[in-house]
Amino acid sequence: MSTFGHKLSPSIARNDSIFTQLRSAGLVVVECTTMGKIEHEPTRGEDWFADLLLSSPIVRTAISTSCRTCLSDDQCAATEAIPGLWIVPTPVSSDRRSSGYAVALIVTEELLASEYVHALCQASNAEVGVVRDMIRDLPPAAPQDIPRLSSLFQLAWNAHRSHSENKGVIEDIGRELADSYEEINLLYTITGNMNSVNHPERFIELACGELLKNMPYGWVGVQLRTGNRLPNPGNELLISGETKHDASQLSNIVAALTCDIASGMPIIAHSGDHISQRLGDGTIVVPIENDGYVIGVLIAAEKQGTDTTVSSVDVKMLNATASQLGIFLENALLYEDLSATFLGTLEALTASIDAKDRYTCGHSQRVSLLTAQLAEAAGLSEVQVDRFRIAGLVHDIGKIGVPESVLLKKGKLTDEEYQTVQQHPEIGARILRDIPQMEDILGGVLHHHERFDGGGYPHGLAQEDIPLVARIIAIADTFDAMSSSRTYRNAMTRTSVLDEMKRSIPGQFDPELAEIFFNLDFSKWEELMIEHQSGQTNERLAA
Repeated sequence: MSTFGHKLSPSIARNDSIFTQLRSAGLVVVECTTMGKIEHEPTRGEDWFADLLLSSPIVRTAISTSCRTCLSDDQCAATEAIPGLWIVPTPVSSDRRSSGYAVALIVTEELLASEYVHALCQASNAEVGVVRDMIRDLPPAAPQDIPRLSSLFQLAWNAHRSHSENKGVIEDIGRELADSYEEINLLYTITGNMNSVNHPERFIELACGELLKNMPYGWVGVQLRTGNRLPNPGNELLISGETKHDASQLSNIVAALTCDIASGMPIIAHSGDHISQRLGDGTIVVPIENDGYVIGVLIAAEKQGTDTTVSSVDVKMLNATASQLGIFLENALLYEDLSATFLGTLEALTASIDAKDRYTCGHSQRVSLLTAQLAEAAGLSEVQVDRFRIAGLVHDIGKIGVPESVLLKKGKLTDEEYQTVQQHPEIGARILRDIPQMEDILGGVLHHHERFDGGGYPHGLAQEDIPLVARIIAIADTFDAMSSSRTYRNAMTRTSVLDEMKRSIPGQFDPELAEIFFNLDFSKWEELMIEHQSGQTNERLAA
């Protein structure tokens, strides 16, 4: 247990309001000399978060370096000291001379997955699991929040610095911050979930739901017009709340507004106009933009209460949320494009490997399909199913390093040739290991020829020691291989294949997964097989 584990209060030793406010926003602040020596910091034992960060020599050195860089360059910018920990210095002046720096430490969610969290815990004598849970409860900022949080910190600090010169200005800022609390809380909640770019519909629903909690409206919705670039949710209208309109009727009304709205210009319904007549008084429609183009609208309608006029707070909150949605959707569109390119490249690469042997044409694609089907039937999450699908696609990528004379040999392989073929899982793992997007599925590539009884290769793993993705691919790979013709034998019927596989349980396969596999619907696999066999026939005729 850490030395601060007994006291989880986020309070800090100094009672200055600025320190308290910044700490409550997830920032730890210290004061340093111009050369980066820390002069004032939270008292040890009073704040677990400050203790965690400031106990580390790595962090203290990074603070010092950041201050000296700020002094030499005369520019103070946020820098990432270690993955997930940002340092933001801002000058402290006295009599128009720089007397040092106030430095904010901001943690993002990337720290949770960074190996440096172990170093921080070691330096503060803390348990990694406990610390990770406590950081999640903060919660940490999202990486894209850093510029905004940095600017907010520097603004807040400069306001604090001028307190003695103009106390009235500080009080005004305090009132403004109080008025903006709901907006800040809303945006913090929304931006904390902006990493789900592969599930944009979930993020949109969350944003609408949070707006509905903070605004007196009957429903809040988003209508996009991104076409096929963002298939989910596509051009579907997503709403939170209850509406008196029929779903199709409402979708048509909002779709028309989406076409009419101009860039940067919100539409506010006034009593008696056509929008008010259709959606009620107080309706606000705000454009969601990407690169200067309107890609959708954010709408709040059917305002509740006796006062249905639109307030400046209503408009401000919708505009701020629409801005965040624009940023998120830009990332989601980029992710969709990159994902399509990435998968296309993998499919082309694996197809070229399969094409070495006309008997294995389409093998990787079919194994990918079966792997995803089995993973889904086994109850894995949508994200895991997608990752396992890719693992199935690239499981044989190591065959690129196996000579064609061995891969295409007719008849029995020699012991030396068989050993050469057995190297392809390790070759594949070496090819993919430096690609960050492949890290979580390397086990499937490396271990898909392991046996459940420990008699497989390359490492002779057994039972639960074999990664789940590898156990699933092993079943899909065996089924497709036995169902396909080879240079040394003809394809077996599905009944024969399944009977043979059943006789191999539990020596070769995970029994539970195998039983699930035997009950799958193989119709999509059959369609792919027919398509690939037809392609082979056409190639032979063309030749």
